[in-house]
Amino acid sequence: MEVTLAAYAGVCSGVARALKTVYGEIANEKNENKKLYTFGPLIHNKEVVRDLQSKGVEILNDISENQDGTIILRSHGVPPIVYEKLENWNINYIDCTCKDVKKIHHIAAENKKEGRQIIIIGSKTHPEVMGISGFAGDDAIIIEDESELGLISFDSSKKYALVVQTTFVFDKFEKILEVIKKLGLELKIYDTICNATTKRQQAAEELSKKVDYMIVVGDKSSSNTAKLYEICKRNCTNSVLIETIKDLQLNIFNKGVKIGITAGASTPPDIIKEAFITMS
Repeated sequence: MEVTLAAYAGVCSGVARALKTVYGEIANEKNENKKLYTFGPLIHNKEVVRDLQSKGVEILNDISENQDGTIILRSHGVPPIVYEKLENWNINYIDCTCKDVKKIHHIAAENKKEGRQIIIIGSKTHPEVMGISGFAGDDAIIIEDESELGLISFDSSKKYALVVQTTFVFDKFEKILEVIKKLGLELKIYDTICNATTKRQQAAEELSKKVDYMIVVGDKSSSNTAKLYEICKRNCTNSVLIETIKDLQLNIFNKGVKIGITAGASTPPDIIKEAFITMS
């Protein structure tokens, strides 16, 4: 049995920074009697969230629930209204928004100020996109799939600016962009897909073409993990999505098969290592 781990598998720099920050706060003796919260789950990984909860870190879905503690803002980012409330209510917080997401916030806000309507390519329900839309304004257009374009009335007299969710599938983005370009709009285009995301998706694509089985490790609630699985499934019908190695039925594999492993941006190194060692 040949087992290969795809390049660029696992946590991205934004998630790694958020994890380092929160575990650093937990270990800090000065915070011994102070409550720690994350605004929403820190990352889309149940194993990590459970571990943080076991260490006393609670999840807030509304910042008004804060009880004189410190709130960690996750890498996905938040809309401006959240920052306003935090400042107005004098709530202590640590901003772990990914630098690439921060860049999109800046692009959206600046172009909005210049009178451009913002087009966001991404998943409407994803926290990152919800945060971006807050900077883009109430009239922001969110597109998740090429098929939605026919339902949107674009105004040729308007100016537009386009940004894209950092973890969006590059191939899908290109297809949507190809159609939008044909509309003849006055449009500024910003390819804001994270470079690490593109590399991770390309590596998974290449590996999934060469193996008999493809194992995608990551939380099922993770958008970027789901996209990796979608990419792998296109090339390798024997692709499976697991959260940990415990989810995998190992006796389905023959000795002579080739197996590839990749992992989403919210999958910690120890979970990937466990899967790789067990398969090997």
